[in-house]
Amino acid sequence: MRLRRLADPAPGAQLTGTSRSGKADTTMVTLNVTGMTCDGCVKAVERIIKAQDPQANVTIDLGSGRVDATTSATPAALVEAIEAAGFGAKAA
Repeated sequence: MRLRRLADPAPGAQLTGTSRSGKADTTMVTLNVTGMTCDGCVKAVERIIKAQDPQANVTIDLGSGRVDATTSATPAALVEAIEAAGFGAKAA
């Protein structure tokens, strides 16, 4: 059996579809979130992202407002959900 290397996606490209395992493809999304003032805010933003994609892996830096998420959700969907909760958000 020969394995073939797939080309890396272009920077900023969004991956979609389903892998052979049946899980949605994921990509790294980086957001700048404003309005987080405490650990409760960090947990709230993490819950918001996980509501969009329960399998997301989320890292949040409270000091800088940087949110890194490996997720199948689109950046636009995450920004919309975070803003609906009262925080400011934009794709980095």
